[in-house]
Amino acid sequence: MIPAEYAEFESTVTVGCVNFARARSKDPGEADWSTAVIASAPGSCAGLCGAGLQCVAGAAGPDPESCVARTTDCTPACATGEVCSQRACRTAIADPTVIDLPGGTGLFASLVALPDGRLAVAYHDRTQRALVLSVETAPGATMFRATVLDAAATRDRGMWASAAVDAKGTIHIAYQDALGDQLMYTTWSGAAGVPELVDDGQRTGDRPHSVGAAAAIYLVDGAPAIAYQDGLAADVYVATRSSAGWSKTGLAIGPLLDGFSIGATTGHGGSPMLAWGAIDPHADPVGAIVIDAP
Repeated sequence: MIPAEYAEFESTVTVGCVNFARARSKDPGEADWSTAVIASAPGSCAGLCGAGLQCVAGAAGPDPESCVARTTDCTPACATGEVCSQRACRTAIADPTVIDLPGGTGLFASLVALPDGRLAVAYHDRTQRALVLSVETAPGATMFRATVLDAAATRDRGMWASAAVDAKGTIHIAYQDALGDQLMYTTWSGAAGVPELVDDGQRTGDRPHSVGAAAAIYLVDGAPAIAYQDGLAADVYVATRSSAGWSKTGLAIGPLLDGFSIGATTGHGGSPMLAWGAIDPHADPVGAIVIDAP
């Protein structure tokens, strides 16, 4: 129980969630939607607290960060890097100096439907620094079971998660190792597959490139292909998989800045189609949408 004089100073915890919405009809109105939370995890409140509030570290152990109001009732006074709140000195979390992704879980969520009618969503859990897949327990159940597909203590796996399902129900997932800036791939078929390194960013005669941003996976005759951005050159590459391993081909190479927000779909006749944002500083407008068939 918080004393009445401190009621206005109750802390607020920032949480990241995977939210799910399902409609009951093909042409839904506002009342036709139902929502659920698939997963949640504490996130950082740095830079997100309101006026007069300060983001602070958990009071003990793994307790989540929270926004608290500053008070002046701490004796002795708090040390540098701490903030006084409700007679306690708490470790202050400074506001970020650069734009960063939110904490918690549910980043880059990619929703797919399995042949048996169940749904599955692949996403980046930033708290665990992992790629996670949540699969519906039964068609229409809106209850999901989570499996960590890729996690490593020295890595940050799961950014730019993109999923596709083949006719047998295997889920193919492309994603990025955010610390190594490398493109990764794995599968799920009732259990987690073995992660594979698709593009390590090494370029002959050049420094390592940051690769894997905006990854978009699609299937060609059941085999996975991944379109993604080479972030250093702002080019679009396509990686394909064969019995010999992964090979990559430049799809949009040149002076334009390509590969922003890549999307993949199946066009007429079953052929894949890709679309992405491009920037030409000399054009008016500078931005354009490019559509291409790999």
